[in-house]
Amino acid sequence: MRRGFILAFLLGGLLFAQVSGGYDYVQQMPAGAIDWTRGVVKATGIGAPNPDVPLAAQRAGALRAAKLDALRNILETIKGVYIDAETTIENAMTVSDVIKTKINGIVRNFTVTDIRYMSDGSIEVDVEVPLTGEMINTLL
Repeated sequence: MRRGFILAFLLGGLLFAQVSGGYDYVQQMPAGAIDWTRGVVKATGIGAPNPDVPLAAQRAGALRAAKLDALRNILETIKGVYIDAETTIENAMTVSDVIKTKINGIVRNFTVTDIRYMSDGSIEVDVEVPLTGEMINTLL
């Protein structure tokens, strides 16, 4: 019964987004966004260079920091997705260590969609994770 609710909710959101007249349905969250049209969760991370390391290593460090920030933001965004009317993914992760481990693993395989190098040396990274496939299988 629970699996049916989860599947119906996630697929219903994706179906609604597909038939909504050609408009993208993007739900803004505090740490990112859920693009129901494409079935992905998106987030941005920002990394600043460390002035205590050599100049050659600053960009790599800033990129690594931006990706870690994006990982935290996308995980926070995914935690806010409702599985059914009362349960969020965060609640499911609290109840089951297996779900928590699998979700953390899925999120770590994010896709980098854009990298922006700022004039002050900081870097912004946009990432996304699909809500379909392995994510649905984990929640069912």
